[in-house]
Amino acid sequence: MKKPSISDVIASEPFEIAKNIYWVGKKTGNDLEMNVFLRIFEKGKQKINMLIDPGPPSDFDIIEQNVKKVLGNDYKIHFAFINHQDPDVGYNAIYFQRYFPNMQIITMEDTWRLIKFYGFNPKRYIPVDRFKSRTIKMITGHKLVFVPTPYCHFRGACALYDVTERVLFTGDLFGGLSDSPGFYADEQSWSGIKIFQQIYMPTNIAVENALGAIKRVDPSPALIAPQHGKIIKNEFVNHFIAKLKTLAVGLDLADQNKILVSQYIKAFNAIIQQIKLKIDKEIYDSIFSALFTDESFPEIFSIKDEEIYEVKIAVEYAMQFFLNNTLKNQSDQVKRDLQFLVLHILTDLNLPTENLNLEVDDATTNSPDDNFISEEASDLKEENTSDETNISHLNIRNLLQLIEDESGSDKFNELTVLRIMLKIPPDVLKRNKVNSYDDFFQLEETDDVDFIKYIIRGSEQILGHRLPESVLNQEI
Repeated sequence: MKKPSISDVIASEPFEIAKNIYWVGKKTGNDLEMNVFLRIFEKGKQKINMLIDPGPPSDFDIIEQNVKKVLGNDYKIHFAFINHQDPDVGYNAIYFQRYFPNMQIITMEDTWRLIKFYGFNPKRYIPVDRFKSRTIKMITGHKLVFVPTPYCHFRGACALYDVTERVLFTGDLFGGLSDSPGFYADEQSWSGIKIFQQIYMPTNIAVENALGAIKRVDPSPALIAPQHGKIIKNEFVNHFIAKLKTLAVGLDLADQNKILVSQYIKAFNAIIQQIKLKIDKEIYDSIFSALFTDESFPEIFSIKDEEIYEVKIAVEYAMQFFLNNTLKNQSDQVKRDLQFLVLHILTDLNLPTENLNLEVDDATTNSPDDNFISEEASDLKEENTSDETNISHLNIRNLLQLIEDESGSDKFNELTVLRIMLKIPPDVLKRNKVNSYDDFFQLEETDDVDFIKYIIRGSEQILGHRLPESVLNQEI
């Protein structure tokens, strides 16, 4: 049963997260750590032990030691519940089953089709799909509810709800990076959760479907125990459910405003270059190395020759992550220099700065505001805004000529056009096949009422006055 030890293990004692539910995992100090839970069902002389997401082989020694600390050296494991097929979730179950041949595996059929290749005994498999009510009752009287969360992030993913203790075990859903000490989530934990979910969840449609299933369990969960990152309890349960419900993840990020993405990448690289030019090389090296995650988690930035060319999460969140790592552990003077440099570059590129947190405390990693990027409210008074409801046609050539005339330039003012385009939602730009300045300049006119609405709003905000009739053609 013994597996080779890993020398850099940071051992942690098991602890009780709810009555007879124990965290028995391993703390490594890596960006991505695995939580393993032990549930003990007791009534009189009856005692049943279940491991929930038993973890990867690299953590086995510590997990086994922690189980022994809770149950004693002569312990038994009767069941292992596995959320989905990833080796970091359930591979250790094969070692436990070899030691306890009667240990049963509970999981969805879609997950079983893959994990059976680990070598499990097929006669000791209990499919969740067998239970039409998705509910089972242990002989101790405890009730468990299976909550399928398909495509979060695997087709066969399934959460487990302990009704008695109101603890929901969610696997990768609600998982996060271990970017600060401690076991329980607080407001600052959202940054690590957000990054993990954007990397691993396929689309918000799948997430919202899973959250809907979670909201239907009765009574509602009092504690969420994901397989990665912090345990979520108290007021943060509903708080993070609400935040995750509106988070763009995975394929949703392909619909980001491409011009906005391009501007942020310019900003990242300009900041890096200015730091390299103006800051001590040792400080630059430490800042640049902080952009990389360790091997436990995918990189957030794609970098070649010290330049970022791709961002794998929402660019606004990536900027906050970038700043957190840039400002962390710097002297007050260096922080001030960096803050001024960052604000100057973002302003020059017409990128928002009002919601960025530039006061990063060394002890914690702060997260950006809940609604980091939202549609900007109009700067104009109501009486100075065109009546958009009646506008069905826009002459874009006339608008560009107006911008040229007001800029005093012999060519179109690209900065003004950029600022207008940054205010247009990505789905509207995509629908009108506008992905660059050139695309916008090639347009002659448009009848897309949504496109018209955002162009007018953005133009009038930036130009500071209503657009003239030569630009607008209104229905009578």
